[in-house]
Amino acid sequence: MDGGQNLHVNQTRHHTGFAKRSFVCNIPPFIGALGEYDKDLGRMETKLSIKALAWLLYLVFLIAAIEAAAFAAGTSLDMFSYRSSYISKLKSEHFSYEHFKQSRQFSAITGWQAPPNKSRRSRRNCLDQTFIEDTLDDGRRQSLADEADTPAQLAIFGDSYVYGDEISNGETISSQLYSRYAIPAINYGVNGFGPVQALLRAKEKLEAQPGVKMVVLGIMFENIRRMVNRYKPVYFRQTGIESSPKPFIEDGRIVPLPVIEHDKQFFRYINEAFKVDYWERPEREFPYTIALFKAVQSEFVKRKATSKLHGLLGSPEPRYHYDYYDAYMTTNLAALIKDFDRWAKKSNKTGLVLFIPQNLHDLSSPAHFMKTISESVTVDIRVVEGTQAEWEKYNLKPDGGCHPSSFGVAMIAGEIARWVQERTTVQR
Repeated sequence: MDGGQNLHVNQTRHHTGFAKRSFVCNIPPFIGALGEYDKDLGRMETKLSIKALAWLLYLVFLIAAIEAAAFAAGTSLDMFSYRSSYISKLKSEHFSYEHFKQSRQFSAITGWQAPPNKSRRSRRNCLDQTFIEDTLDDGRRQSLADEADTPAQLAIFGDSYVYGDEISNGETISSQLYSRYAIPAINYGVNGFGPVQALLRAKEKLEAQPGVKMVVLGIMFENIRRMVNRYKPVYFRQTGIESSPKPFIEDGRIVPLPVIEHDKQFFRYINEAFKVDYWERPEREFPYTIALFKAVQSEFVKRKATSKLHGLLGSPEPRYHYDYYDAYMTTNLAALIKDFDRWAKKSNKTGLVLFIPQNLHDLSSPAHFMKTISESVTVDIRVVEGTQAEWEKYNLKPDGGCHPSSFGVAMIAGEIARWVQERTTVQR
């Protein structure tokens, strides 16, 4: 190899070695940059992780707060079902439907009835006053007409407002009709009844009493809610009537009392009733927000919410206004009254549907419904009327609490007496 070739090889080696040395020398700064990048990326990831964790904790706290609020709201407003606790309570008290069916309080038609008593019975009312109540063998409330042994041509059916709860025998509707207007009447009212039960009781009791020519079906304003209820504790927790299911009306048809033979069948029935009754409410279970959402769609909560909303807005509606404008409720009530009308015609009896205010706070809820239904039936439709001063004495308590006083019952009796007198004059 000559000198030129050696020089070229040496130069090539020199440049190659220089390139390798330059590359090797440049590697550490590059690696350092990557390290710094990794550190920055790590710090960013840490910050993002902390932010994500913070948001997660915030969402958890928010959901927990919403759940707690939903739980508290639903509980305080009685928006959830108490099915499990109620049934457990009945079982712990060893309640037996089989035993109840053997008692004189049981009715295979209406679920329960006023049991006759052989000895004078006294109780205390909401004012802690003693009152005397007696029920005769056929289930009627004893009255002055019964004591005088005067035949009656008028019979009255309804709930505790008709029965005369919290007042004595001589102060009831039938007693005051006799003492004030010389109209002997039979009082077949029963505590806790709804309109369906009252109608079925009328058909049962008057089938063998052709002498009774005039019949009053008393409907206290609130009773429109009872007629669609199949087991009273579902609708009204604080009731002493947990003994029996009841007949009710659904889609314009009266559903009779179910035939229940034994206790297991009874508990199965009421367990289902808490789930499917018109006044059912959802279970109080997690997630509570979903349970609360279901609750606000229930008919029970709609009534409470509507009433509270109007109260907050300073424009309270009559308490049962919503019910008497509700299509489902009014359709069923109209069907019931038409059934009463057909039965009265067939039995050759003159009928009156008398709407009875619960207290002075609602005197007008059924007004529109009454006008509409009166155009399609022959039975008379009326409401108890009075002055403001009279309504203030209507209930045992001035604020409208408790049942009607003797004075309030006189107002109801007066409305019936005016109807009897008008009808008697027309028939003559």
